[in-house]
Amino acid sequence: MTPNRPFMLAVALGCFLLPQDKVPTRPDPPDLLATIRRDDALAKRIGLAKLTAQEQDALGGALKAAYMLGWEASRDMSGKGTPAPAGAGVTAVVSKVDELNDSIVKLRNGMVVELTSIAPAYLGFGKDCIVFKSGSSHKIWIAGKKTYRCDIIKSGDIVRKRSVREDSIEEVRGHGAVLKLLSSGLFEVDSLATITTSLWLPGSAVLVIDDTAIVSLDGGDDIVSVKALR
Repeated sequence: MTPNRPFMLAVALGCFLLPQDKVPTRPDPPDLLATIRRDDALAKRIGLAKLTAQEQDALGGALKAAYMLGWEASRDMSGKGTPAPAGAGVTAVVSKVDELNDSIVKLRNGMVVELTSIAPAYLGFGKDCIVFKSGSSHKIWIAGKKTYRCDIIKSGDIVRKRSVREDSIEEVRGHGAVLKLLSSGLFEVDSLATITTSLWLPGSAVLVIDDTAIVSLDGGDDIVSVKALR
């Protein structure tokens, strides 16, 4: 029996059995081993009868663990789970801050957003900013400040959309010269920006832009130019 087959079966069952239009609370995994035992043809294909009782118990535990992986995957596909993995970029708008009125921010391209998290007392005009979708909502990153949840009130004139994805730092190498991201791999940092990235910490949230730039979502540093290594 190929070890990966039970895992693939459970993941498939998890994605199939979970409704895609809602995200329930974390479920108790079903007894998939009992389901297999009731299906003689499936049990024969898997070779269940050849396993000892201890091996069957281990298989049952593995199936439950794999089922939960399937549940997590279907939760993410609903748009309400963790950020999209590498390669599954969403479009974003890069502009500059033009005006701030309480929690209402107007961008230079005419886009207007309302900050739904605590707004800063002073934002500063002409700051670089990025509006992007995160899960089922939107966020705006502002240079010199941080990242805020927001609602888009007016789309404005979008000259160019950028492809972005959320990720996190796994390791900072060479005093900021190379960033290893959890999902996106290695990036070489522009030499002029290493003074900034050398201060970034593992576990920090980042936004990868077109695989050519990265911003820290946990801080207000400027946009950092990078080159994908792999």
